[in-house]
Amino acid sequence: MTRLAFVCLAIVCFLTRAHTQTKIVLDDLHDEYELTPYLEVLEDRDRIWTIDDMLSEKISRQFTTTTTKTLNPGITTSVWWARFEVDDAATRNHDWVLMVEYPVIDRVDLLLPIRLISYS
Repeated sequence: MTRLAFVCLAIVCFLTRAHTQTKIVLDDLHDEYELTPYLEVLEDRDRIWTIDDMLSEKISRQFTTTTTKTLNPGITTSVWWARFEVDDAATRNHDWVLMVEYPVIDRVDLLLPIRLISYS
């Protein structure tokens, strides 16, 4: 059985973005958000790229904006990198949960900036 690998790259402040995408603005009125309209994605067919590669201008320019209502790369052995920008405008403290509702995904890694050049 072919397995799907998917890596989700979430970056609040991505300085090397090639173009501006509308960011998700979190507020006190909503409990959940559909991420697909805000995603930029990149397929890593050879599964060799790292976060440092994603931060390089050469690779960063290769991301494409999603054009469909849902993201469905199908069954593949590729790693899919996805990025989105978040602005937390909520005035109350919230616990946010990233849900990926696609049962055949092997793994999702969420990378968040701790400092401008450090990711965890």
